[in-house]
Amino acid sequence: MWLFKKRTAKMIKEAIEFFDYFPRARVVIDSTNCSLGATYENYHYIVANKDYDDLVGRAEFVVKQSARAVRFRAIQDMGLQTFFDLEANECFKKNISKYLEFYQDKNVADAQIVGEVSAMLYLENYPIEEIKKIILMDASEIRQKYMG
Repeated sequence: MWLFKKRTAKMIKEAIEFFDYFPRARVVIDSTNCSLGATYENYHYIVANKDYDDLVGRAEFVVKQSARAVRFRAIQDMGLQTFFDLEANECFKKNISKYLEFYQDKNVADAQIVGEVSAMLYLENYPIEEIKKIILMDASEIRQKYMG
C-alpha cells in the first residue's frame, strides 16, 4: 500500500488518488504552496507540499491531509452536508465553531474535521476502505456513526 517507504508528498499524492471518488483532480508536488488542499479558484487542483517530506513515515498525517483534500472537493461536487449544516446542541456548535474561526470557510473547516476523524480512525486500525467511505458521508452520518 501507499503508506510507507516513500517521501510524504508522494504518499499524499498516492493517497489522494486512492481516496478520490472521481479522480479528476490534478495533484502536483510543489514547495511553493503552504498547504495541501484545493485552491478556491479551481478546487480540482490539489497541491501536496514537498516541504512535508520531513514527515516521512507519518501515515496518519498522510490520511488526514488526503482525506481533507478529497472531502473539500466532494462538498463542492456532491453537495454533502457539512458539520456546520447540522442541527446540533449549543455545546457541539461551540466546539466546531473553533474550526470556523480558524479556517473562515465552512467547507474548508468541515474538510479539516473529516480529515482529523479519518486520521483518528486510521490510528485505531479502522480499515482504510472504511475511511475512504467516510469522506463521502454527510456530516450527520459521520457524527452518528463515529462521534457518538
